[in-house]
Amino acid sequence: RSGHPGPAYLHMQPVDVVDLTTSRAKEFVEVFPDATLEVVVPREPVKLEIDAEAMGVALLNVLVNAAQATGGVGRVRVSITPSAGVVEITVTDSGIGFSSISLARAMLPFYTTKGAPFVGLGLTLAKQVVEDHRGALSIDNAPEGGGRVTFRLQRWRV
Repeated sequence: RSGHPGPAYLHMQPVDVVDLTTSRAKEFVEVFPDATLEVVVPREPVKLEIDAEAMGVALLNVLVNAAQATGGVGRVRVSITPSAGVVEITVTDSGIGFSSISLARAMLPFYTTKGAPFVGLGLTLAKQVVEDHRGALSIDNAPEGGGRVTFRLQRWRV
């Protein structure tokens, strides 16, 4: 586990988050062929010690939420920004953004603005996965409009 203090149920291993993000982006395009997806990642690998399956599910949930916020036909951008001790994965959409109520409640279980059949667990799950990796998930509205979700993950020795 190389010093990572996360929960024991996580299957921690060195993972290239560029590959993971690219892989989830391909799945996203299959589900939302009319959306425009922009993937901005470094050319070199960005290794993190994570549970690839759990983090991949969290990322895909956020990508799906972003597409749904645009009616499945808007722009979704996912980017990776590495620095010395932290890696940020940011998903931004061209939807209307988060209302003030949604900013306060969006990561609570069962909160949804979409109605049935949606149950409002996507952001809750993503937040839990990121926190289980001793990271932080934040939501806000991008300066250019639309919603923005940021995964902030610490680099552990890999």
